[in-house]
Amino acid sequence: MEEAYYEVDLKGNLTFFNAAAVTNLGYTDKLMMGLNFREYVDGENANKVFEAYNRVFLTGESVKGLDWELISKESGKIPVESSISLIRDVKGKPVGFRGIIRDITERKRAEEALRESEEKFRNLTETAQDAIVTINMNGMITYANPAAKALAEGMAVVGMALKDFLPPDSVEHYYDQIFDLLSRGFSETLSYESKIIKTRGDYPLYFDVKSSTLWNRGEPSGILLVARDATDRKRTEEEIRMMAVVDTMTGLYNRRGFISLAEQQIKTAIRADKKMLLFFIDLDGLKFINDTWGHEEGDRTLKRTSIILKNTFRDSDIVARLGGDEFAALVFDSPELPEVILKRLHSRTDDENAASDLPYKISMSIGVADYDPSVPCSIHELMSRADQLMYNQKKGKKQAGKYPV
Repeated sequence: MEEAYYEVDLKGNLTFFNAAAVTNLGYTDKLMMGLNFREYVDGENANKVFEAYNRVFLTGESVKGLDWELISKESGKIPVESSISLIRDVKGKPVGFRGIIRDITERKRAEEALRESEEKFRNLTETAQDAIVTINMNGMITYANPAAKALAEGMAVVGMALKDFLPPDSVEHYYDQIFDLLSRGFSETLSYESKIIKTRGDYPLYFDVKSSTLWNRGEPSGILLVARDATDRKRTEEEIRMMAVVDTMTGLYNRRGFISLAEQQIKTAIRADKKMLLFFIDLDGLKFINDTWGHEEGDRTLKRTSIILKNTFRDSDIVARLGGDEFAALVFDSPELPEVILKRLHSRTDDENAASDLPYKISMSIGVADYDPSVPCSIHELMSRADQLMYNQKKGKKQAGKYPV
């Protein structure tokens, strides 16, 4: 629609107009001249236009961007946007109004389509079980659906930074990486796993997350994040993984777990130039206990032994049941001499025996081998040395007749 120019007197009667006004209203020049504005608008729009005329008359200030609907004789209602300004005579006296009218049909259609799209998006997100949030380029949350708000437990999520919900060790890996890609116009959907600063019981919450770029006029404007709770799956995976490296009876690492962690610890020792101690421990007389009091009592003895070891070594030490009656503990960069640790182990064992009314005493044969990073060796070589030292001690006990039961 070509812009229509018009002039009206103070009563709103047309006094001048261009050809575009004639074309769009669908009247002849003769019929339009003197036509009152109320003749080509409905009641609601007539009031809106009248109020605009009245405001311009009283203030002398122009009105711009007035949205209303005119009625074309041929096309029916047409959404338009107009400007209105005051006409004064040579003495400055108000005598009428002039303005420009623009057809905004396409704009209104686009706005309606956008509104419907936003409504559809909102309906989907408001009922979704997945947490859905949008984030601007500054990392601030601009929208959060009910599922996302529920995770925040009453906090006003909108306006907060995404970083506030991520553990520090996750921010650099997920957050900064995503925004770096977006700032360069990365438009593909990213999928990854993340956790947030909240727990279910004592377990952190994990999510499978998909993120997509939000665009505005060809430029990235933020991120859409869809997060699905993966905590139960993660917990199951963790339990399966732990079953592979943990001895189910004692809760200590098993041989596989010990070897894997010890190999990593050796690399750390070499890199940091730190020494280590390996304690190779054999529970004396387990076969005798099994044969005399049954395997159930033997299992109980293994559990009691594991408790003694846990109470002797640090949380940072790698303590394991290698299988059968064999245990091991790898001690990294300890300020204590091996004799001090052995003394504490014997003391914990004596305490356990003193508190028990069972007819046998727990006893262990122990070999201690030190690891010097300047003379590196494999964990298997270190275990072999400690095992031999343990065997020598056990052999000496038998020769001296010092058997545990």
